[in-house]
Amino acid sequence: MESEAQTKFNKFESIYTRHYNTAFPETINTKKRKNQRKNPKPWILPWLEDACDRKHRLYKDFVKKPTPANGLKYKKMKKFVEKHIKLAKNKYYTAYFKEHHANSKKQWQMLNSLLNRGKKSMHTTKLISANGKVISTPKEITSSFNDYFCGIASSLKAKITVNTSYDHYHYLGPPTDISIQLHPGRNGHSALIPLL
Repeated sequence: MESEAQTKFNKFESIYTRHYNTAFPETINTKKRKNQRKNPKPWILPWLEDACDRKHRLYKDFVKKPTPANGLKYKKMKKFVEKHIKLAKNKYYTAYFKEHHANSKKQWQMLNSLLNRGKKSMHTTKLISANGKVISTPKEITSSFNDYFCGIASSLKAKITVNTSYDHYHYLGPPTDISIQLHPGRNGHSALIPLL
């Protein structure tokens, strides 16, 4: 029969082990490939990831040394990668929809993710008006923007002071005695002739 101390120690050890494993879970170290992305697309295969990396390196070479040979290498690789990404995407989505042909929920989830139709966030925008009042309802916000942009011309006009003592001659320089005139010349070409 276990002693009371042993029972309490076993209980303590099990609680401690559970908390330790929760705080420091065992991780499996998987070796990443050289060109593996952090969040790879499901249709990008490892060889296609390497091809994308090679295309990026060729682009950097082309930017550093824009020779026709570097441009041709980059354009060839770009065309190759775009073609194979398109084929891989097509193959992936065809297989996905064939696999889930009877599950409309999965089909709609994929369609919505492709069309970026996620759940709409319901956070409210809060603004502080010119008089310090906090505005948060959509109707108040639109009304506030409308008032601001409708009144912007009149508020700017009120800030501009107009000096009526000057006429347009004030902004012109002194008159000159030299003038020029445009005359039709030979062969239908116009010529500038100074008039003294």
